[in-house]
Amino acid sequence: MLKKIIFTGVLCLLLILLINNLTMAANVLKGNFFIENNKKIKFTNRELAPFTDVAKILDYNHNWELDKGEIRGHLRSNYFKTDDFVIAYGDLFLPVEFYENKFGIEIVIRGNNYFIYVSEKFNKSERYDQFELVINLNKKNYDRYEPIAVTVLLLNKSNEKQLLKFSSGQKYDIVMERYGREIWRLSEGRGYLQSISVSELDAHDYLLYTNLIKPGSDRYLAEAEYTLFAEINTTEGSIISNQVEIDIN
Repeated sequence: MLKKIIFTGVLCLLLILLINNLTMAANVLKGNFFIENNKKIKFTNRELAPFTDVAKILDYNHNWELDKGEIRGHLRSNYFKTDDFVIAYGDLFLPVEFYENKFGIEIVIRGNNYFIYVSEKFNKSERYDQFELVINLNKKNYDRYEPIAVTVLLLNKSNEKQLLKFSSGQKYDIVMERYGREIWRLSEGRGYLQSISVSELDAHDYLLYTNLIKPGSDRYLAEAEYTLFAEINTTEGSIISNQVEIDIN
């Protein structure tokens, strides 16, 4: 009887290891990094990984800011918000399960080494490689309270019709940054009709949005150089545009 129990236990263990190996095989190892013992972060017995180090291994553009107790940011073309985080040593630490659920990034921690795997199945940003989002301004220099003329162009680069599904009436957003920190967002404080909508884009077709934004009316802007970019946030992920520089004087 004891031998049977031991045999069953060993069989279950082998089965679990086999499933884990199959899962790892479905993911692609992108690289790893090392963290000193005094900089490892655990919170309520959960492992956390540094956002900047993960992004650098993947060579993804990234940004984050703390706003009213929440973190808002983007990784590659995925926009995210979360209140489950730790800020330490000047960096943002997120739970390893958040990376997997939100970005399709699996983080395996062995001692002080963090191994970064990407799941092609869950990496939502891959879907948007067939789009190009471009933001343009009519000039570079503006007075503090002068309206800024912005155009946002979304191009379907593929040979097939594409669908974009939105959870509200908001179709795009415009973000202003300084030194990599968000200081103004077009959608901030604005209400949008909460209803599902779908936009269709034929092959090589485009959507064009124009707007006169007035960030200087919403908050004080010091005389400085700022960065503007556009976002399109859908129910399946986000598309991030190029960045343009603007001088406020």
